[in-house]
Amino acid sequence: MNKKRKQKGFTLIELIIVLAIFSIILTLVMSFIDPVAKLMSKASIKERTAAYVDNIEEYVDNSVHYAKFVRVYNGGFTDAVDEAVSTDEATAVKSFVDWFLGGVVDPDGNPITGKAHVMKLINNDVDLDSNGVVDLQAGRIYESVYDFTAAESYEKFVGTGTFDADGNEIMKREVHIRPGGADSVITAVSQNKPSINPEHFKDYNYYYKLGFYNLESIPSTDPAYLDAGKRAYYSKLNPMTDSAGNKIEYDSNTGKNFALNVVAYQNQTGGKTSVSYDTDADGVDDTTEDVFKSPCHMSTASMAFINAIRTNEATSAPFYKLKTKNDGSLDKTADDKVQFEAINSVDMGLAFRLMKPTAGDGNIYIVYILPEEIYDTNIVYK
Repeated sequence: MNKKRKQKGFTLIELIIVLAIFSIILTLVMSFIDPVAKLMSKASIKERTAAYVDNIEEYVDNSVHYAKFVRVYNGGFTDAVDEAVSTDEATAVKSFVDWFLGGVVDPDGNPITGKAHVMKLINNDVDLDSNGVVDLQAGRIYESVYDFTAAESYEKFVGTGTFDADGNEIMKREVHIRPGGADSVITAVSQNKPSINPEHFKDYNYYYKLGFYNLESIPSTDPAYLDAGKRAYYSKLNPMTDSAGNKIEYDSNTGKNFALNVVAYQNQTGGKTSVSYDTDADGVDDTTEDVFKSPCHMSTASMAFINAIRTNEATSAPFYKLKTKNDGSLDKTADDKVQFEAINSVDMGLAFRLMKPTAGDGNIYIVYILPEEIYDTNIVYK
């Protein structure tokens, strides 16, 4: 007798039950995987952002570390002498060159030539030509380069009408074009060239501030600072203080202990915003500060302008200039030959200076000249 084999398998109901169980298990597994994936993604972004901040600081430091002359304009371009007088970029560069290299000549008696750089750390968008289009984006760093020929100038010290505690009149150094002499010439080589890889700005943007600061959370439940239910908070930059509670300052005249803070914050609405504060508890807001939505990250880089500091401290004369009389005319010899005189580094004015305009755009501009880009190989820099 032939026996019939009974085929075994899953019924439709059994298949439905198995699929339902599998779906439940998959849902449970994904519920554990998703937070881990998000955590890893956030950690990856944080690590990458920290590396980007380091790259930005390294770029700024390497660019100006060995500059011979430096001017830092904290908020906008100003006159070389009077910080209350605002100027444009080209005028500031020309004034910068005149201040340091006006009247300086090469061994053949020709005005000195070279390159000047302008680094721009942008915190607020800039529309250079007022056409409604942003030319310099917040968070970015740009650089312009100028060729220059220094002016045939002379310097003199004039009274300011103000006196120190000992009754001595405070003198001010002025740079003047000598009679018949040529003015300095400034020619743009490149303008507003982006200096940082665009990849740095994919997830985060950046904010720049000079000085010594800590990034601290704002302890407030005010809706201006806290997104209720979203566990998002804001932080702001607070000045560092010493053990006595005094704000830690750096030397704005020599560049020693110069510090740059870089804050990274997410590219999102409200990632950076401005909040007004009442600092004296009189019911009236009297200051406005930038605050940053979490997650945000800050790093501080202390920089030393090696050559600028050495120029200030030098006692030898690295440059020569045409010898002039008090009226600015050339002081020639009896047989009508021009004379040269050594110019002491210290007499050239401080090789580093921080300029603080009374009104500005909130951006930081660093104008500097590198020793190797002053075109005369016969000049010895000491």
